Amino acid sequence: MQPGPMGMQFPQGTPMPDWFQSALGVSPPMELMNVLPLTPETNTGIFSPTVTTIKYSARPQRPFRGERPVANPVKSAGVTTATTLTCQPIFVGVIPQAVEIGNTDITEWAPTSFGVRLAMTDAAQGTLVSVQVSVTGTAIPVGETITLSGITIYGRALA
Repeated sequence: MQPGPMGMQFPQGTPMPDWFQSALGVSPPMELMNVLPLTPETNTGIFSPTVTTIKYSARPQRPFRGERPVANPVKSAGVTTATTLTCQPIFVGVIPQAVEIGNTDITEWAPTSFGVRLAMTDAAQGTLVSVQVSVTGTAIPVGETITLSGITIYGRALA
């Protein structure tokens, strides 16, 4: 570890300009692994025959670069495998995190998925990060639901 301003310790080799040694109140140049929970904007994340689209969003309080979205939808007993949740690209501000606009099956973001790491655009503090999720395939039967209480994006807090 190497010393920084106000006695803070930084990993060896962390690049710091000379003026940083005495810069009080300046965030250190480091990246920390963190999570960004996206919460549903409507119906607490419960899809039903009448609620078929829900937007999930968050505004990080520190600069953030997302890398790995995780979603875990839970279907009630009467929902068939032909009924799926798909999402449009994740948006960081107005920038889609995809090279083509189209839908992605939300099960690709399962906690057990492998190789789904992204290189997302940096989100400045307060930037809206959002994704819209919709029911596709067969409709949800009356009295049944799919619950997706939130989507978590794992990534790096940049300050």
